[in-house]
Amino acid sequence: MRTDDDAMRARERAGYDRVAEAYSENSRGQRARRDALLREADLAPGHTVLDVCTGPGWLAIEAATRVTPRGEVLGVDLSSRMCAVAERNAREASVPNVAFRVMDAEHLDLPEAARDRVLCSLGLMHMPNPARAVAEFARVLRPGGRAIATVWGPPEETFLALMDSSLRTAGEPLSAAYSYVLRLGDLDLLTTLFRDAGFSCIAVRATGAPTIVSDAGAFWDRFQGIGGLFGGLVGELSPAGRATARAEFVRRAEVYRRGIELALPASQLMVGAVR
Repeated sequence: MRTDDDAMRARERAGYDRVAEAYSENSRGQRARRDALLREADLAPGHTVLDVCTGPGWLAIEAATRVTPRGEVLGVDLSSRMCAVAERNAREASVPNVAFRVMDAEHLDLPEAARDRVLCSLGLMHMPNPARAVAEFARVLRPGGRAIATVWGPPEETFLALMDSSLRTAGEPLSAAYSYVLRLGDLDLLTTLFRDAGFSCIAVRATGAPTIVSDAGAFWDRFQGIGGLFGGLVGELSPAGRATARAEFVRRAEVYRRGIELALPASQLMVGAVR
């Protein structure tokens, strides 16, 4: 029987298959965000690393350069198209010690206690059951291994909440609420999630910087082209509904104007924990 969780996985998979190329190009230059996560992971030559929700593979590729020689990285993602793009990106970067596989993070097809690090950048909140995924992180880590993950921060501190509320002004039914991706933006919730999975030495901190844009409408359009779930939900609206939601986002975004630019809040939470 098809469950709501199955429907959400299918929606996420289809959405990120659709935007894989654009998402790859958009995220290519976001190295500062990846560097922060990799510093927290404290990688060393010889480490075996799992990158969950690898997307176009940029984090996995950069991790692979830090664990040579003898170390290796496996990137996994629910989207087969993302994995194909990641494989191409790795070939073009001439990084041989990284591989990619299509895999559900809630059911990792990997042996127990086989990895030194598990990384997950802005992926946990896209999973129907994050607790099950974090339990899988713990299962595949060696004792003393570390998991590092980032999620979107508190709703009031991210532009995604503004996008969610703007979508709802269209007054049309949607197959999912975009607020779904903001449900982990709580320090205590993240701490509990990892503690219940058997992790210790859990530390959660706020990170991220405002997203600076010059035109709110253009930003909405671009995000529709790179956001798998968001773009799919926008596509469910009628033309009039899409126009209403976009116009409302442009109007509400003005509160973040700083001179000629808009500084849209983009808070994240980073959690690090030891198995």
